[in-house]
Amino acid sequence: MPLFYRISATDRLSPGKGWEIEDTIRFARILHKQGIDVLDVSSGGNDRNEFPSVTIDYQISLAARIKKEIPDILVSAVGSITNGKRGNEIIKTGFADVVFIGRAFLQNQSVVGLFAQHLDSEGKIPLQYTISAK
Repeated sequence: MPLFYRISATDRLSPGKGWEIEDTIRFARILHKQGIDVLDVSSGGNDRNEFPSVTIDYQISLAARIKKEIPDILVSAVGSITNGKRGNEIIKTGFADVVFIGRAFLQNQSVVGLFAQHLDSEGKIPLQYTISAK
């Protein structure tokens, strides 16, 4: 069974006032040695004094930095990934191995099919969803 570990890569506080990307990199090395399969990289939401700058792809650089520092660890990227082509670019450029689209999925449960369309892919519908009830 794969083990995913979600981490807030930074508290998004003033430098020296909280958890920072360098702390995450040190901790990720430990987690990797302990056998986690995927490090799911998010950020913020831990302190009321944080100063987030929420934009498209605002967390991708954090995943990319961890991936660059620890190339053998599988890293997921999150953060307002709203287009299948962009998600694919994140993976193809090596910023992350996986992208998670939780917010987009909560807003539209058909987003997986939509992302497949962005990539000119038909995708595959599981058999149990193609059988109609009688």
